[in-house]
Amino acid sequence: MPLEVDADLHEIDFGAFDSRTFASIERDHPELYATWMQAPTTVTFPNGETWTSLRERARGAIERIAARGDNRTTVVVTHLGVILATLGRALSVADEDVFRLTVDHAHTCTLEVVDGAWIVRSVGVPP
Repeated sequence: MPLEVDADLHEIDFGAFDSRTFASIERDHPELYATWMQAPTTVTFPNGETWTSLRERARGAIERIAARGDNRTTVVVTHLGVILATLGRALSVADEDVFRLTVDHAHTCTLEVVDGAWIVRSVGVPP
């Protein structure tokens, strides 16, 4: 099967926080860290991205993939932020509630588009 890389499916750009531990971010930026933990969709990462930006680019990528045709199975490998944005769209979950969902590493979600409606078949199925 052909492999395609889509930059719109990358994880949120953590900017200055990229590659840092939670402990080091909490130590150096306690107020921003606290906001991030309490209301993650409201944070703008220093020199990074907002949740809104991630959500829009991820949803655009997933919409493009879904529009390629009916009766086609596509496997998308991506990060939690993109998964949450996609599930949020499919389930009509508000941004402030989307982080109540989670999917562990290497687990799968199955979604289907039927007559333009998104259906979530499974969430967080282990390998």
